[in-house]
Amino acid sequence: DRQNLKSILMKASEAKISEYEKYLNGVDLLLPLLAEEKHALARAFDEVTLTRDEVVMQQGEAGNCMYLLYDGEVKILKDGKEEARLVASESAGVTQIFAER
Repeated sequence: DRQNLKSILMKASEAKISEYEKYLNGVDLLLPLLAEEKHALARAFDEVTLTRDEVVMQQGEAGNCMYLLYDGEVKILKDGKEEARLVASESAGVTQIFAER
C-alpha cells in the first residue's frame, strides 16, 4: 500500500544520506563541521555518475555547486595543463572535494 511504499522510500533515502555522511567524514576540510551540518549537507547531494574523460566543469564557468569524489580520479586542468589529479577510493575511505573557484 501507499504508506508501506513511502516508508520503504524514506528508509532508502536515509540510508543514502548516511552513506554520504560517511564520505563527508573522509574530507579533512569538512572535519570541523558538526554532525548536524554534515547531515544537512548530505541531504542536499544529487548523485551523478561520470564516464572516463567526461568534462565536469570548464575553466571560467560560474560555480554553483561542489563535487564530492568518493571513488575514481579527476584531473584538474588550468589553461589546458594538468594542475592536479584527485584520487578517491571508497574501499580506502579516501574522499576528495572540488568546485570551481
